[in-house]
Amino acid sequence: MKFKNRHHRKPRSIGGSEEGFNISIIEERQHKAWHLLFRNMTPQQIADKINGIFLDTDFKLKVVKRAKGKHLHRMGGPLKIDKTIT
Repeated sequence: MKFKNRHHRKPRSIGGSEEGFNISIIEERQHKAWHLLFRNMTPQQIADKINGIFLDTDFKLKVVKRAKGKHLHRMGGPLKIDKTIT
């Protein structure tokens, strides 16, 4: 049996909310691994760490902020854009 955890996409410690668009349901082991590697880093800090340690130096992971009000959701199917969030 695989246990599930609620993962905050933007950590509460840096202003993330409890709203559905900020929560992903993931396997407990994935959640533990994420926080072991990235704690509560910002997206830019995560990209910097990945670029500096893990990624082939021929490539660079880039963080791009989405337009305000457009959040991506994965709900058991293809990735969907929800434009209703304000």
